[in-house]
Amino acid sequence: MSQDRNTTVPVASKFVAAVLLISLTGILICWRLAANTERAHIQRMTHLAASAVAADLRSDMDAWLLGQVRLAKMWEIDEPNYDQWMAFASLYIEHHPGCLAIEWLDPKYEERWIARSSGEKTPLPGNGMRERLLQSALQSKEPVLSNLFNAPDGRKQWLTIVPIYQKEQFRGFVLGSFDVQRSLDAMFEDIKGLNFSVAIEEDGIEGFRLDGSTTKNEQEWAQTIDVPLQRRTWRLKVWSKPEAMEEMRSNLPLVTLFAGLSACLLLIVIARMVEKLRAEIAERKRMEASLRASQVRFAGILAISAEAIISADVDMRITLYNQSAENIFGFSAKEALGQSLEILIPGHFHAAHSRHVAEFSQSAKQSLHMSKRRRVFGLRKDGTEFPMAASVSRLDLGEEKFFTIICSDVTQEVRAAEELRKAHDGLELRVRERTAELETSNQSLQLEIAERKQAEEEIQELSRRMMRVQDEERRNLARELHDGATQNLVAVTLNLSRIRDAALEDPMARVELSECMELVEQCTNELRTVSYL
Repeated sequence: MSQDRNTTVPVASKFVAAVLLISLTGILICWRLAANTERAHIQRMTHLAASAVAADLRSDMDAWLLGQVRLAKMWEIDEPNYDQWMAFASLYIEHHPGCLAIEWLDPKYEERWIARSSGEKTPLPGNGMRERLLQSALQSKEPVLSNLFNAPDGRKQWLTIVPIYQKEQFRGFVLGSFDVQRSLDAMFEDIKGLNFSVAIEEDGIEGFRLDGSTTKNEQEWAQTIDVPLQRRTWRLKVWSKPEAMEEMRSNLPLVTLFAGLSACLLLIVIARMVEKLRAEIAERKRMEASLRASQVRFAGILAISAEAIISADVDMRITLYNQSAENIFGFSAKEALGQSLEILIPGHFHAAHSRHVAEFSQSAKQSLHMSKRRRVFGLRKDGTEFPMAASVSRLDLGEEKFFTIICSDVTQEVRAAEELRKAHDGLELRVRERTAELETSNQSLQLEIAERKQAEEEIQELSRRMMRVQDEERRNLARELHDGATQNLVAVTLNLSRIRDAALEDPMARVELSECMELVEQCTNELRTVSYL
């Protein structure tokens, strides 16, 4: 018996260890899934931010280039003079931070007019780069963007070249020089408040990093997007700063880990209780088997048996009552012997007990485990009822029949089983509640992503519509001013010129007519300026 008990302990330990290993594995898998979900969310949000930044960059670069194209189209309207050119070029520089200079080069690649930013002396790039860009723009008849290069003063710059044509006749170039850091800082001014770091690479070399950007999270979380420009491709890199990372992170992995550990501890407790109960049941079964195998030594074993052993004759009078029965039922052997067996059975079970005994007496069975079909209860001397594990056997000696009842108090086992059931029900309830919370969180997250994506698409569509409407209105106004008021003023100038030539005898009239012509010419120039703007 002692050897069986010793072998039960390692088996129970192995079972608990297996439950612990499986639980920890499940916890690790759930935590990893939650962590991967969080990582995918952060990557999606960073990619959305990178896409928005790339769209803004390309839109701003196109707008800046469009300004130079409009400068080149001044020759399509009318031949500009130096003052007009300098006024428009200076206005362009003023509204485009980081623009160092705007130049007009004649068809021989020689500088004619140049407007510089205040305090700037823009040295020209060497190594033939400028000439190659001019030739490329002349051959393609389209604007050309240079690569990012180091100027002689050490700053990163780029050049934009727009060819000028007047009625299909080549008239030179509009060349813009830009400081990379200042220009792109101005374009990304609205990005700084979003707590994202931004960098731009060209041909694998970093040419720009947004002011205030950090290196933290760059290697792990940076998202890259190629931004196609005029015959150039810039690689945009965007990653979140620590502040943005804290906003995007969630407590889901940590909550999953703690919930899993709590469930693991609960499973271990339940496993230990189950193993303890199984060990106790197995122990009792082994004891019953040992008693049946040792019937020849029954009398000696009876005194030390842990089970209550009670024998009764065919009239259900108690003929044998051991020490364990005294401990369980509370009656002494002297009080129980000769009494009806019903003193040990609750009153509401007497009729059923008599019926079962009669059936068992007439059956071919020699033994019956009563507690297998239903729960069996005993009655103590103080009147309290308790659950029992009981079996009855019949011995036929000629015409006489003897019944032997072996029973034990299973109050603790029943109580443990009830507690185990309650613990299992509570665990299932918590698992269902947690599953419902996770599903609700996932649905809310998907809805938020869809709403943000829809809002971004609507903003982009609205921006495109506003730009188209603004450009169309400007063109209509410029056309009306040029074709209407400007032409009328030109006609007035011609009429005044003829009147001035005819007024030879009156010098004062000639002076007044000259002043009128200057005022008309001044009005014409102002209308052309308004038409361009």
